[in-house]
Amino acid sequence: MDFYYDDPAQKVRQGDIFQGLINVGVISHRFLTSENLVDSGVCFTLNLGFNYASIITPCCDIQKRDYIALCPLVILPKKIRTNAYLDEDPTRLNHMVPPEKALPIAGWDKLDPEVKQKRLEMGKTWIYINNFVFRKKEEIFVDDMVIDFNYIFYINRTNLGNENEKLIPYRVLQLSRDARTSLREKLVAYYARNPDEDECKI
Repeated sequence: MDFYYDDPAQKVRQGDIFQGLINVGVISHRFLTSENLVDSGVCFTLNLGFNYASIITPCCDIQKRDYIALCPLVILPKKIRTNAYLDEDPTRLNHMVPPEKALPIAGWDKLDPEVKQKRLEMGKTWIYINNFVFRKKEEIFVDDMVIDFNYIFYINRTNLGNENEKLIPYRVLQLSRDARTSLREKLVAYYARNPDEDECKI
């Protein structure tokens, strides 16, 4: 599957990758309310990032929203490569995988037979549910990159032009239709998770 379009459309799409955008993260160091904010002193830090970033907002919403959601790309963590199945092709993480491939071989071999059987009966599953991998691309990034949906940030769309044309000069890659579909499916799975406590039978 081609992961990127060689000739991107002159339109901003979900999954587009941009370079040079600043992402801003505010981290509070204590529990803040309107009552204690004034007396709290310095109580948060402001983090500025200059990573590549990918649009998370769905294509059909980009022109309708005041803000666009993006997520910074980082180099694929080494822990993912400990699984030989993923190390061979990290983009496999973007899809549901067979249960015996969800763990490194040594980890799967250590499971009790009953646990293995239950997992096999459940079938394919998502792993690293909060991550999506972008295939490496010559002259842009030389290693596979990954986003973590936990680190989504927002930019104001209203000053980007009628068709967000001010973003276009900073775009370096556009996902193919198949890759964009994979991103959308992984996002759906991430937001549709059942909490662990709801899975427990009391």
